[in-house]
Amino acid sequence: ADYPSSWGSGGGGGGGGGYRGAESWWWNGGDQVSQWHREGQRASYYTTTRQRQAHPEPSNGGYHGSDDARHKDQERASTGARVWHSPAFAASAPPAVAAPAEHRPTQQPVAPAFSGSSPSASSTAGLNGRQPTAPAAPTFGSPNHRGVLPVNGGGRYGNATFAGRGPYTFISPVKLGDPPAPDAPMPPMSLDGGNEEEYQEYWDYNDVNPRQLSGGWVEYRSHPQVKIEPYWFHLKTAELRFEKPPEAHSVVGRLEAPGHDQEELGGEGPEWEMSVKELKAALRGGMAQDLGLRTEVLAQRAVSIYETFLPRVLSWHDYQYLTFWFFGGMDKEGGRDGDKSAKQFFAGDGAATRSMFADDAFFRAAARLIMKRIHKIHPINLTYFVWTYSRAGIVIPEFMQCVADYLCNAGKIPMCDRCSLGTMVWNFSKCGIRHDRYFELTAAECVRSNRLRSLAPRNFQNTMIAYSRMMHWHEKYVDAMARGIVRLLDAHDPRYPKTDKHILFAYTCKDGSEVPADAFRIGSLTVILKAFQALRTGSPEHPEQLRRSAEGVCASMADYARRSVATSPRFMREPGDACDFFLQLARVAADGRLAIAHLLPTGPELQSMFADAPEVKAEQFRRLLQRVS
Repeated sequence: ADYPSSWGSGGGGGGGGGYRGAESWWWNGGDQVSQWHREGQRASYYTTTRQRQAHPEPSNGGYHGSDDARHKDQERASTGARVWHSPAFAASAPPAVAAPAEHRPTQQPVAPAFSGSSPSASSTAGLNGRQPTAPAAPTFGSPNHRGVLPVNGGGRYGNATFAGRGPYTFISPVKLGDPPAPDAPMPPMSLDGGNEEEYQEYWDYNDVNPRQLSGGWVEYRSHPQVKIEPYWFHLKTAELRFEKPPEAHSVVGRLEAPGHDQEELGGEGPEWEMSVKELKAALRGGMAQDLGLRTEVLAQRAVSIYETFLPRVLSWHDYQYLTFWFFGGMDKEGGRDGDKSAKQFFAGDGAATRSMFADDAFFRAAARLIMKRIHKIHPINLTYFVWTYSRAGIVIPEFMQCVADYLCNAGKIPMCDRCSLGTMVWNFSKCGIRHDRYFELTAAECVRSNRLRSLAPRNFQNTMIAYSRMMHWHEKYVDAMARGIVRLLDAHDPRYPKTDKHILFAYTCKDGSEVPADAFRIGSLTVILKAFQALRTGSPEHPEQLRRSAEGVCASMADYARRSVATSPRFMREPGDACDFFLQLARVAADGRLAIAHLLPTGPELQSMFADAPEVKAEQFRRLLQRVS
């Protein structure tokens, strides 16, 4: 986005890929970010070929990046994250496998295209409404860097900024005034998250060999949670529309996916004959060698399962019966404790977490195979597979790059259900891997009114964690998250742990069981509030509308926390959760970006909120309250 010639004022046809339509906004990737991303030319983990040529030998021991980033990356490795530089993924190897050539644009990306009226000049300008100026040459740490970058605490690497301004590693050119409008027309909300007829249509249109239309378009279906909205994807330009293009008037056949002639995975031996449950027990018990289980064949079995499974939603309840390399849930039979499952899904670190997964060799073998056959795996299945890497602390940059390249260049993101949409960006942030274009396209999907209405509390939490960790600023996304959270908070009665199905539909597992969405807890509000603060929401350069939305979500959070303290059952609370929330709210107030000091507890209420809190936290709050006053 540093290149002004790349971002036009609207109009224009063939771009480098984009969202378009009255019920969506655009991202056509028409800048050097997208170009280098699609080329996939990297000489090593941290640099592109052209940057390696420009800076052949860094002074910090061969590490392309700041010393701070290097130290943080070493710290991450020492605490359990595995960043592989094996021969299969070495710097001397060929460039990382990106999306198949058939899915990559062949022409130079151009200005983003809009449906309807052109955006204002301010919506296509850079920071503060100014057109950004092009640097003489891309430098490490600029948003144009297309290598896979290490990320340290807080989501920044070194002192990277956007065009020399602010704390962000990437600032989206999308502005609040860009389409879609918050009040854009929507279909009726799904009442069940998708019925059988809708899922059959969803699987049919999103087949490995989808319908190919005239004009170079293919027709897909978004997830049933958003009423299987049809959308169209252009194979050469990677443009995505929710309005049918006039030239896509007839079906010309079925698209032959890259690698369509690849044989189905299968074979003989214990890896294929043992059940998923038996394989789990064998791997967890360290009996793989005794049983003659071969790592490469186990990887084939795993990929085969995920290639053939037709998913509904990203549900631990479904995938525990498929994922033999993840041992969670083995010690209990039956039962569906959604809250405990969700905590196991995202929480926890260290050796205990690593012991819940297969060994490193399995993950390396599976990554090599997936990169060759990625087009055969449904994006929801792919999200869960990648989740096992992020939770196990296995970081293979080329694999992660391949996954994001494919999802972007094949138009798969709207196919995701609400959980996979939020979990995949969480996966990237957990692994510390940047992919600016994927984060932009995910934000584009999140802000669509129909999609925003479908998001559950944990989806808001996971995406906010991801964007704040990576310090990826997208003002329209942040504003949408603030407004969406308010809708759920204000409508929910905190006496109940699950969200009312009339406000937010439950999700339905493959076996037909229904699981209502977990409601917000005070602890989750604290996490989200930290993310808003990390993103400097409400800074002077941010739009007034965004500041009002941020202040509104803080007010709803404070009100919900008070109602939860008064009425929530004990199992919905955690020791000191109210104290932690209001302490975080005080930190936000003390920053001075948002006018929320009036939301803080004082007098008798302060004593009750901090009754079970450590004295050190109570003292912190009192000092912050003095600063705010």
